[in-house]
Amino acid sequence: MDKIITFFTQSSEDPAKTSASLTGALIFIASYLQQYSDTIPFLGKFFTSEIGQNLDPILTSIGMTVGGIICLFGLFRKITNKIESSRGLRVE
Repeated sequence: MDKIITFFTQSSEDPAKTSASLTGALIFIASYLQQYSDTIPFLGKFFTSEIGQNLDPILTSIGMTVGGIICLFGLFRKITNKIESSRGLRVE
C-alpha cells in the first residue's frame, strides 16, 4: 500500500516535490467539483450570475484539460523513469 501511495504522491525527479500526476488529478477534480459550487456561498453566487454562467463551461473545460494533461505527463514520466532505472540507463 505504501508503494502505491508513494508512487502517486512523490515526484519521480525529486521525492521532496509533489508528483505531477497528483497535481494534475487535483486540478482535474477541482475543475469538476467547481460545477457543484453551490455548497460554497460566494462561489455559488458568482456562478449563478450572468458572467459566471458564461465563464463556467470555459473555466471547467480549461481546468479539466490542463489537469488531465499534467496528470498524464506525470504518469508518463514515472513510467519512463522506472523503465530507465530497471535497464540501468538512469543514474540516481
